[in-house]
Amino acid sequence: MVTPNRIRELRRSKGWTLNELAAATGTSGDQISKLERGARRLSLDWMERLANVLGCTPAALIQETGSLISVTGIVGSNGEVTSPDHAPPTLHAPPGVSVSNGLRAVIVGKEANSLLFRPGWQLFYYDSPSVPEECINTLCITKVRSGPLLIREVRRGNNRVRYHLLGHPAELQENVALDWAAKIIAIVPA
Repeated sequence: MVTPNRIRELRRSKGWTLNELAAATGTSGDQISKLERGARRLSLDWMERLANVLGCTPAALIQETGSLISVTGIVGSNGEVTSPDHAPPTLHAPPGVSVSNGLRAVIVGKEANSLLFRPGWQLFYYDSPSVPEECINTLCITKVRSGPLLIREVRRGNNRVRYHLLGHPAELQENVALDWAAKIIAIVPA
């Protein structure tokens, strides 16, 4: 799947060739061409490198689809997701992501002390009624039974309905009952 981006548009707006942008980012013209065409994945590292050189935010490199989705909450300290009182009620869905499957988002707040995300980043996931197999050993939004929403890596627990939750930097929580878990399917940097 090709994710649309605005690299070519932003490069041309500066009057640069592929090779000029490549030299400014420390890579080859071939690599820039692959990024522009979507033949190479536009990772967070690439987004930050290109945004720095092009004078924009990493999010500006990605085209918005126009579809609005609900914001579930704000990621705070220790990866806990709280009420979205100070967040926009909706966000644009990232390109290439279907909104028909109950797409939701959380926004990383200023209080988040995550080693993985920075304040303002948007994390997208699909509603989930359970803990699907795809969530095992993956970073997810989790709903602890009779507890909060948390950003955690989900591991198998000591039986089929219990899970170990690994936080970054939160401590390991062992044998936790979950209502559901949803894999983070897209991240949009601020």
